[in-house]
Amino acid sequence: MIVAFVISILAVLLCLFDGNKARRKFGGLELGFLVLTTYLCIRYDYGNDYMSYLNDFKIYNSYKYSLTDIDTLIDLQSRGDFGWVIINILCKPLGYFGMIMLLTVLFMGQIYYFIKRYVPPKWYWFSVFLFAFHPSLMVVGVAGMIRQWTAIFIFLCCIDFIRRRRIIPYMVLILVATTIHKTAFILFPVCFISYIKLNGKGAAFMFFFFLLAWYILAPLIPNGIIMSLFENEYLEAYGETIGRGAESKFGISSIIFIGMPLLCLSQMRDQNKSVHILFKLLLLGLLFHPFLSLNMTIGRLVFYFSVLSIVTYPLTIDSLMRKNDKILGISIVFVFIIYYIIIFRDHFVSEVWFRTSYIYKTILEVPWQ
Repeated sequence: MIVAFVISILAVLLCLFDGNKARRKFGGLELGFLVLTTYLCIRYDYGNDYMSYLNDFKIYNSYKYSLTDIDTLIDLQSRGDFGWVIINILCKPLGYFGMIMLLTVLFMGQIYYFIKRYVPPKWYWFSVFLFAFHPSLMVVGVAGMIRQWTAIFIFLCCIDFIRRRRIIPYMVLILVATTIHKTAFILFPVCFISYIKLNGKGAAFMFFFFLLAWYILAPLIPNGIIMSLFENEYLEAYGETIGRGAESKFGISSIIFIGMPLLCLSQMRDQNKSVHILFKLLLLGLLFHPFLSLNMTIGRLVFYFSVLSIVTYPLTIDSLMRKNDKILGISIVFVFIIYYIIIFRDHFVSEVWFRTSYIYKTILEVPWQ
């Protein structure tokens, strides 16, 4: 935990060097991401799934496959999500550690791209803080949920297709994502969100009341009906495991992670139209929030959208500051800093994650695999 905290703080501090400067090709943001990416690339036995992914990698590559053989394809599918198995096989020359490094660089490169493209330099530090200190994003997300984050990576690549309403390329890529992680099937209708307008006050109020009704009705949906969409023993077991660590702070997190997106909605009209789609997608994630306290397997669908908070939250704070609502803006930043540090610490000392996350180990300590 101490290593993770120091590395994360270092990355945030490096981004402060970009605070009062215009965008530049190389600066504090780049140095910060270099530190975070290196930290994640050389991790070993980090998170509850790391060793199981290593074992799967060995199994997938212990057989001789012919991808032109139908029986082989059926066999691959029976061993896990087809696309994920293929990735493991293609990365065989690199080894498991090489695959982890490659995926980590891709994931972190994408996060860097979103911050660099959309966030003003003076808020780089806050974006990096949100990413590094919220366990669901860096520690559990990029470093732990490798398979789902691969699907998230593909989804984030599709955002420009959503904005430009290019439905066919979007559907094709999401289809690929479903072969890597089955939860991605929920993303198929998301491409139509660009047709929904939330700019006016009337639309915002309608969304608020719809959300209120949804939060009342969603818990009444029988769990069996929902889980029938996710018939996967591993996902069910995983949901039960991480659910134990999620229940204690659901009340507090609800206030923060529901209230802040709604505040983002109130500031969306003041943003460049190119980022409106990011705000809409963040709000869409609120529909899955009620399930976090009921079944973490379903609630984890919110991860596809919550990652966009690293862009929308800083933009919202920046909008408040430009409107001279500085007290509100500074107060929100202060609350997030305190709360994120608390959940960061609680993550590492929880009984669910302590064994595999508290002590940082590196691949330099073991033979290459």
